[in-house]
Amino acid sequence: MKKIMILGAGAMGSLFGARLALAGNDVLLVWRASAVHAARYPGAPQNGNRSH
Repeated sequence: MKKIMILGAGAMGSLFGARLALAGNDVLLVWRASAVHAARYPGAPQNGNRSH
């Protein structure tokens, strides 16, 4: 088993990370701050305001 970190994991990084994890690897996905905000607050404006 390999330990793999994917930095800035967006749609493609998450897809590759999932495939690597299913193959038996230990995968850590590191999202961009804007992607974390979008996942945490769906439908919220993406204007850089981090007041939440």
